[in-house]
Amino acid sequence: MLTLAVLGAQFIRPTVAAAAPGPIRQPGTTSVTADALPTSQVNGVVWSQATVGNLVFAGGQFTSVRPNGAAAGTSESKRSNLMSYDIRTGVHTAFAPTFNGPIKVLRVSADQKTLYVGGSFTLVNGLKRYRFAAFTIASGALTSLAPLPNSTVNGMAVIGSTIYLGGAFNKVGSVARTNLAAVSATSGALTGWAPTVNASVLALVATPDHSRIVVAGSFTTLGTTAAVGMGAVDARTGAVRPWQINTVVKNSGSQAAILALAVDNDTVYGTGYTYGSTPGEVPGNFEGTFAANPTTGAVKWLQDCHGDTYDVLPVGNIVYSVGHAHFCKNIGGFPDTQPRTDYYHSLAVTKQVAGTVLKNSQPGSAYGNFEGKPAPSLYNWFPRVNVGTYTSLGQGAWSITGNSDYVALGGEFTQVNDQGHQGLVRMAVPAHAPNKQGPVDYDFDPKTAHTPSSPSAPPDVTPVAERGNVLTWKAGWDRDDQVLTYDVLRGTVVLGTLRATSQFWNRPTLTFTDPTGVANRTYTYRVRVRDPQGNSRTSPVASAVFPSSTAYARSVAADGATHQWRLGSATGTTTPDSKGGPSLTVGTGVTFAANGAFEADADTAVTLDGTSGAVGQTTANVLPAGDVSIETWFKSTSVSGGALAGFGSADRDRRVYLRADGRLSFGANTTGPGAAAVTTPSAYNDGRWHQVVATQSDAGLQLYVDGAQMAASTDATNRSAQTGRWAIGGPTSTSLPGAPTGTYDGVVDDVSTYPTVLSARMVRAHFTAGQPRYEIISTRGGTRTNR
Repeated sequence: MLTLAVLGAQFIRPTVAAAAPGPIRQPGTTSVTADALPTSQVNGVVWSQATVGNLVFAGGQFTSVRPNGAAAGTSESKRSNLMSYDIRTGVHTAFAPTFNGPIKVLRVSADQKTLYVGGSFTLVNGLKRYRFAAFTIASGALTSLAPLPNSTVNGMAVIGSTIYLGGAFNKVGSVARTNLAAVSATSGALTGWAPTVNASVLALVATPDHSRIVVAGSFTTLGTTAAVGMGAVDARTGAVRPWQINTVVKNSGSQAAILALAVDNDTVYGTGYTYGSTPGEVPGNFEGTFAANPTTGAVKWLQDCHGDTYDVLPVGNIVYSVGHAHFCKNIGGFPDTQPRTDYYHSLAVTKQVAGTVLKNSQPGSAYGNFEGKPAPSLYNWFPRVNVGTYTSLGQGAWSITGNSDYVALGGEFTQVNDQGHQGLVRMAVPAHAPNKQGPVDYDFDPKTAHTPSSPSAPPDVTPVAERGNVLTWKAGWDRDDQVLTYDVLRGTVVLGTLRATSQFWNRPTLTFTDPTGVANRTYTYRVRVRDPQGNSRTSPVASAVFPSSTAYARSVAADGATHQWRLGSATGTTTPDSKGGPSLTVGTGVTFAANGAFEADADTAVTLDGTSGAVGQTTANVLPAGDVSIETWFKSTSVSGGALAGFGSADRDRRVYLRADGRLSFGANTTGPGAAAVTTPSAYNDGRWHQVVATQSDAGLQLYVDGAQMAASTDATNRSAQTGRWAIGGPTSTSLPGAPTGTYDGVVDDVSTYPTVLSARMVRAHFTAGQPRYEIISTRGGTRTNR
């Protein structure tokens, strides 16, 4: 039986302590894969996206769009900070309005017919549009809707015919508004809704019941109420409403803020960043994503992953986010690198609570301790998004959008999974994806990550006496699969397969033992790792000399053998008993140094040539009364048969022999005159090594072949003391049932005798120790041995 071990277990799961984060989850059929799908490219940065059915609008700062795969500066079409594309194909449309300033936010009307655009522009298609514009989605035409905020619009929310604006303005038209305002979606007229905040608003969202507007930014007060970084107001009156999470997550001031908000049918989600504080300010305390009750603002969970987080997208039971996470250990994920060299620009977590946040283990005044708060589980979804240079802010993805089949990232990245994708990229659920993100290079190291050209490491192979060649290697990892399969190859043959769970930061050492080689022979090994979709990587070759093993000989000795003739002499006429008993003296028909029965053991065997000199025997000695077991190994193609091993003065008592038809028998004296024998139903003169164990006791005779009982009888219970010789080969008494007339022609190895009856378990253990490449399979009709 091949020996498989993965740190002592065939299947490894991450350790999860009580009252701790939930386990890392495997993405399923409703999660997008990490495959980066072809998508039109922009030459700048995408700050915001909005999806209407299968149409995605992308806004930011760029001057051109080009097809996927086209090099920068080639095949470009003019676009001025706003474009659209089909999320199913990634191909851009003809929609090409012009803006004279950056776009910061895109939202869609309640009836899905109008696109609202906010930012810091003042001209759209050459017409005056101050930080706000609207387009008819069906035609792409600019509408006449034109409220007049006097500075940047960063956030918007829509309820029916009302558009809520948030930003850095202090007037809309000539009317004072402090960073918050609402306008009619039909006329653009300013409404009376006028809550105030004491610093910029960066995001707005309407609660699912449309009764409240959640406001986020860098402020500390909402009206006269303390509201650190976020709060809720009545959608009709602007009155401040409860928003409990702002007493837990506290990001405000010049170095911290809540950056984005999103909503689904029962939860409000948000993201934040903190970089400490300036003198006189309260430091921020949260980076990552949060989920809150939309009515009270109570914490649902905290995804406490350190690193600025810029946008969030709930899709069904999965919550995606983009930013530059570098530490997720507080919720059971990856640690930081030292020095910090690596960031993860897109993450996914469960919508449901899966555990609790650990005590914060990363020093820094900006990092709060949320120990014991509810936490989601991370998904093993880690597409590689690089850092762009367009804004000089050192970021990758800034926005995320999508539907039930696709997710799209926007930002300033230039590569995804080490392939060219600038500014935009799509990912799809498995049914629409190529599913080609396979295992990543074995040598991946978070400290020096993302070097795809580095060579894979071969497995380490250590010859271990009595065991075989022991292979160890570091588990691979996959961007969207955490359970990988490993095939161990010797040459081109798969010796065995095991599975293990791993993530890029959690790569256990895996172990496999090959016990089946031939001693002193050199073998080559490789490890092939594959994911459930069949993507694979194969390591370079490692080679090692197979060690010698005496596992079989030691098991015989341990189970109480009285005599153990290993028959491993190189030359001469005698071969010793390793238990210290009499040696076997062999005749002229016996030669030494044949290949032995045990490939992992360098000990040799003897060949008997079928002549009258094909015999080996001890000097006369006494076999005490009582139980007895005889064990040997043989290999023959003889069609005349012959004695293999036994005891007796007349070559008839307790004798194992091969019949002319290839079946095996064990014969012994009965309590009366004559002898009895048990015989196997099948022949074994097939030229392969076979183990034979014969036992005699009060229960009678038993005969085992290759670890399984093949015959038994209650006869021949005479077990009186006798004087005789132990022998291999030689003549067989004609009084034994089915006795062959010839002398054995074949190979014999390791003859052992015992003063007890070996149990079935011992017989099987001896067989598997001697021939570990075999397995014994029990079937309804009996037992068979498979190679």
